[in-house]
Amino acid sequence: MTLSLKVRSLVIALIATLVLSTVAYAVYYVWTGTAYLTVDEAIIIEYDSSSNGVWDEPTKTWTVHSYPGESKSITFNATNVSDGDLQVTASVSTPAYLEDIVVSWIPYSLCLGGGKHEEFTLEIDIGAEASVGSMEFTLKFGRSECE
Repeated sequence: MTLSLKVRSLVIALIATLVLSTVAYAVYYVWTGTAYLTVDEAIIIEYDSSSNGVWDEPTKTWTVHSYPGESKSITFNATNVSDGDLQVTASVSTPAYLEDIVVSWIPYSLCLGGGKHEEFTLEIDIGAEASVGSMEFTLKFGRSECE
C-alpha cells in the first residue's frame, strides 16, 4: 500500500514542524536590570485671578453673581509640561433647563505644544429673558493626541 505524493508531503511537513518546534535554544544573559515608570499628568490647569467671581481652589468651584443682560467669564491657563504635543479640550455640562443663557469655551480645543501654555476662557452670556435662580455647571479639561 503506497501513500499518494500529497499525503506523504503533508506527513513530512507535519513531522518537520513537530521536530523543529521541540528544539530548545539556551540563552545566557549577560546583564539583567529593572525599569520602573511613573507617568505624571502633563497638562496643568490653573485659575487666572483676573476672572469674574470667586474661585475656591480646594473645591475647584467658581461662584459668580449676575443679572439678565450681563456676561461673565472665567479664564484658566493650561500648561503642557511634557515634551510632546497634546490636544487639550475644554467642556462644560449645562443644566437642561437653560433659557436665554449661552455658555461657551474660547477656544474649546487646541493642540498644545510641549512646554507651551494657552488660556481657555469660559464665557457665560445671560440674555434679557433668562430665568432667575441658581444653576450648576460642570467644567472639564481633557487631553488626547493632537488632531
